[in-house]
Amino acid sequence: MSAKHILVVDDDSSLRSVMKMQLEEAGYQVSLAADGAEAFNLIRETRPQLVISDLKMPTSGLELMHRIAEEDFQPTLIIVTAFGTVETAVEAMKLGAYDYVTKPLDFEELVLVVHRAMERQNLLEEVRNLRSALDQRYGFETIVGRAKGLLRVLDQASRVAQRDTTVLIQGETGTGKELIARAIHQNSPRKNQPFVTINCGSIPKELVESELFGYTRGAFTGANTTHAGKIELADGGTLFLDEVGELPLDAQVKLLRVLQQGEIAKIGATEVQKVDVRVVAATHRNLQAMIEDGTFREDLYYRLAVVPLLLPPLRERREDIPELVKHLFDKAKERHGITGVELSAAVMQHLTRYRWPGNVRELENVLERMLVLSSSNLITETDLPEEIRRVPPDSSTFWIELPEEGVSLEAVERELILRALEQAKGNQTKAAKYLDISPRMLQLCQKKLPRITDMKLSSFFCLTTRSGESINVLLERHAGPFPDGITRRTPLLCGGSSWLLFVPNAITPSTSTTKSTKAKPSSAKSAVSSLRSSPSIPSSSLPSKKQDTRTRSTRLPLQTTKTNKPRLQPHEVDPYTGVMNRPRSLRSCLAKAALCLSCCCAFAVVPATLVTPLAAQQRGPVQRVVEGKVTDHASTPAKGAVVYLKDDHTLSVKSYIANDQGEYRFGQLAQNTDYEIWAEHNGQKSSVKTISSFDSKNHFYIDLKIDK
Repeated sequence: MSAKHILVVDDDSSLRSVMKMQLEEAGYQVSLAADGAEAFNLIRETRPQLVISDLKMPTSGLELMHRIAEEDFQPTLIIVTAFGTVETAVEAMKLGAYDYVTKPLDFEELVLVVHRAMERQNLLEEVRNLRSALDQRYGFETIVGRAKGLLRVLDQASRVAQRDTTVLIQGETGTGKELIARAIHQNSPRKNQPFVTINCGSIPKELVESELFGYTRGAFTGANTTHAGKIELADGGTLFLDEVGELPLDAQVKLLRVLQQGEIAKIGATEVQKVDVRVVAATHRNLQAMIEDGTFREDLYYRLAVVPLLLPPLRERREDIPELVKHLFDKAKERHGITGVELSAAVMQHLTRYRWPGNVRELENVLERMLVLSSSNLITETDLPEEIRRVPPDSSTFWIELPEEGVSLEAVERELILRALEQAKGNQTKAAKYLDISPRMLQLCQKKLPRITDMKLSSFFCLTTRSGESINVLLERHAGPFPDGITRRTPLLCGGSSWLLFVPNAITPSTSTTKSTKAKPSSAKSAVSSLRSSPSIPSSSLPSKKQDTRTRSTRLPLQTTKTNKPRLQPHEVDPYTGVMNRPRSLRSCLAKAALCLSCCCAFAVVPATLVTPLAAQQRGPVQRVVEGKVTDHASTPAKGAVVYLKDDHTLSVKSYIANDQGEYRFGQLAQNTDYEIWAEHNGQKSSVKTISSFDSKNHFYIDLKIDK
């Protein structure tokens, strides 16, 4: 039917005909009915915008109004009566009539009343259409994404929407907190009431109270009129407090009273005012940390967080990125009136790999920028911003499974740097480029990390590098077996052109021949003389005085039998070696020993008599080490498995990420302490093993097997 359709109901046929003629001349389409029953059937069939009905009929106009009130469709009603009493008019208006006219009819007046009624009906239909559009726009079903974390939040939000309770939405900037808040309002019984938004971070602290609660005339200089606050404007509806963590403490106290008592006090008012609002708050800050800092009230937090919702960031919803890209890109094309522009597959791969610190808002801005600046119908990699384009192709395959107990950031950082150096074969520039940091930053990171293992400093292993040769290349060049406890990941201490690798006491001697760099003769003579005077090393194992120092044994045998040599005091001269026991720093002494040894041998083991006194002064009690290998149920190395070590004394837990061979290692284990060790890999866990404080060993090798 026409949008200007009117139904005339009257038992007087002549009056029906005259009204029809007058209204059709005014531009309306008119239908006729003789009584209320016939009119009700026509209303269901034709759905007119306006009904003009007589009160006195076989089926009266009041009865017709009662039946219409029970229907979903509500046309505007105008009553026609010959009994124009006040009581009749009041009764008709209570039943929903827009207006009434009396007989005899003034047709000019009737047309004017009909015009006003039709305008009102058009506004009502427009409001209904807008509300329907809002329901479609802000409904939970319109939110793009199928990630498990997002679906869990949407399920909680849809259930809490029907309940009149306070909601706290937390999440990073750009995750869609306001969109969730609007969806909660549109799906609640308050959806036909106002939804008022206030950004607490955008209002100066001096104006927060007046904006929230309002003020009366004369409350302060410049208050010429009474001003309603945001809370009063939201009366009956929903108040959305965005960035609630930015509220000053004074305003937090007043907001707490609103949540507890449902009362507001305007600035300058002497009486409180009752309000009925539902509060939905949102923030990207950690409110619990702010409570500890004293910048957010704890009682207000518990009033707001009746139902907390935590929105996941976009980097945890990577499976939603392609769908989001399509939705946001089509939306941008529609807004700018651009058609025929598409995204290449390579662009989609880069967008999926990027971490999106700005979340969905950043993604939307990047897509709009590329669309506006694109010079062709196909957007390629060259149109991407530089920070997205430079992300390595394999960055999306690097994942670290974080355990609930937590991990050591220092251990993770150390492992990343070691793996990067291994992949770059010791080249720090390449390793820094692989880690996407500068070489200077890589050096600073290496300085922060521990460089000496916590093994017993009773002896060490010395390797001399060639000109321009890194330690990793040196390890690759070494063909012979390493002493027990030496691996390519053993921390190093550099001294001159030598690298000192600390090992346990028990070392199996072996010999090999390696060409070494040219050394100073004076240093070589002093080193050999010093070593000859030590009773721990057989003189037959040392090079003779006439032997050429450029060709020498790579390793000197170490006698592991215990000697009864007395312990030296500080500044006392050793009668065996002639060396004064100076209380210098351990690093300085070892560096000098490395420089000395680099002149006389390519590989060497220094006797315990040269290091033990200094180690005892610097290190104190000997500490224990545990290492081993993690395998799965098929005895295959469990690459990337997380190994946990729990201290039963302090209940602290350390973690280590196993390497490609499934190897792990923990140092600095205190004596007289029990430990528990286990491994987890792909959601599976190994059995828990115990290291007892009564065990006298200082080095443990424990293999862990992941159960099915």
